[in-house]
Amino acid sequence: MSQSQSIAVYAFSADPITYGHINIVERMSRCFERCIVGIGRNPLKNYTFSLEVRRQLATQALKHLPNVEVLAFDGMMVDFAYEQGAKVIIKGVRNATDVDYEQTLHLVGVSQEMGIDTHLLFADPKLAHVSSSVVKAMQMEQGFIHDYVPPVVKAAVEAKISNQLIVGVTGSIASGKTSLCAELTRQAEKMSIPVHHINIDQLAHELLEGRNIASPLFEEIKIQLMDLLGTDIFVDAKINRTLIATKIFGDSNLLRQFNRILEKPMSMLLRRSLKAKQGIILLDSALLLDADWLQLINYRCVLCFINEDLQRTRMQERGYSEDQQQQRLLSQYSNSEKEQQIIQSIEKTGYGKIWKIETDKAIDENLLKQMIEDCEEWQWTKFA
Repeated sequence: MSQSQSIAVYAFSADPITYGHINIVERMSRCFERCIVGIGRNPLKNYTFSLEVRRQLATQALKHLPNVEVLAFDGMMVDFAYEQGAKVIIKGVRNATDVDYEQTLHLVGVSQEMGIDTHLLFADPKLAHVSSSVVKAMQMEQGFIHDYVPPVVKAAVEAKISNQLIVGVTGSIASGKTSLCAELTRQAEKMSIPVHHINIDQLAHELLEGRNIASPLFEEIKIQLMDLLGTDIFVDAKINRTLIATKIFGDSNLLRQFNRILEKPMSMLLRRSLKAKQGIILLDSALLLDADWLQLINYRCVLCFINEDLQRTRMQERGYSEDQQQQRLLSQYSNSEKEQQIIQSIEKTGYGKIWKIETDKAIDENLLKQMIEDCEEWQWTKFA
């Protein structure tokens, strides 16, 4: 069969589409001129997403492949392939059980005498554990699924299963992030929308104080921090956060190692904080980019800007000396660097949104409404 005449169909339920499915389609697209992705319906299954939403999610997840078309269909797969002029059905298999199952489906298709063959593509070993059911099960426990599905699908799964719209709020120190979250909370209450403000700094304080974590983990963190920063960071069995800040914000290498120690425990606390919270989730942190958490907020972020003189005044009111102010500002990405990184991430993933807000000016009364409208898939996913 020549390349110019080749047409193939890859049909699956896509409830939802995952990186495992996408890998199969990408490999298929390199071998066939025209690739049809069929989103089907099994009358014996109950689906999380409607057929149309599954098609929309798959279309967005595969838009980087110009020779791939996503269609919804009903009925037998072999009939769908025949109608599309395909001679080959592509199936992805992860294990021997999948092979046995696909062999049965192939024989059923052959029995219909439509002249359609089946080609098997074995799953990438790195993705063999990825499935739609695993993604949904993880989301029910508030697990992080960004390594399993693209951001558009992640946002849809969060909306449908957990009723969550997650948005990051970031900016440099003393840029008005917490005040903006309070204003967005007020606007949400007027709209009768549940909203939750999660302050990442507060989570870090809980961690360093040993609150809401098991004793063995806290003891391990203490040992690692003392090895890194010295035993003087503990006074009367309590962590001296002020002394830690003095040490790490003046030394970029120590700061990186400190963040590495807290990375996994912080992820655990964040998962716990997200669990069972419904509505709009505002993740407030100056370090969303520094901690590489853009993927957790689906690249949707409010970036707070403030007049530098007012920022310095606020830092002085918080007790920072001029040297400490400079150390804090130099230890973090500047707002222009944050904006550039967010935009680059949005362009790379083809998904996300940045809202730039000057917090030293009056906040638009309709800001939250506009943000929700900008996240349009939350609407059609949540209710479909």
